[in-house]
Amino acid sequence: MEVPPSPVLSDALGKRYVLRGIRHIVGPVPICGRAVTVLVEGTDWGTVVEAIDEAEEGDVLVIQARDKARAYWGGLSSLSAKRKGLAGTVVDGLVRDVDDVREIGYTVFARGVTPRAGTHRRSGKINVDLYV
Repeated sequence: MEVPPSPVLSDALGKRYVLRGIRHIVGPVPICGRAVTVLVEGTDWGTVVEAIDEAEEGDVLVIQARDKARAYWGGLSSLSAKRKGLAGTVVDGLVRDVDDVREIGYTVFARGVTPRAGTHRRSGKINVDLYV
């Protein structure tokens, strides 16, 4: 499937759903798929793991992290997502283990990188509207 350019998608979606400051971190681009949304707060990394389990092949995880000081994606989550056949992950927040993710060959977009990880707490929400 050919992926339309980002400006065309933005126009088609009423100029909404544009995440400023998100950049390509690693992996093949472009990606396209059904969005599985994840809202996380505090140290909650467990909800991201749960979202990987709920996602289907070809889906794109879109994670809104309210805490911009921790990584909510990394090598282990990329390995799980790649094995499941997900198309990629977009994190409105930080990621870690970039060398591992690159070796896995999984596509990740995010605001930046940090070594600081979350915990297995599960207090977030999956498949909810983000940025409303």
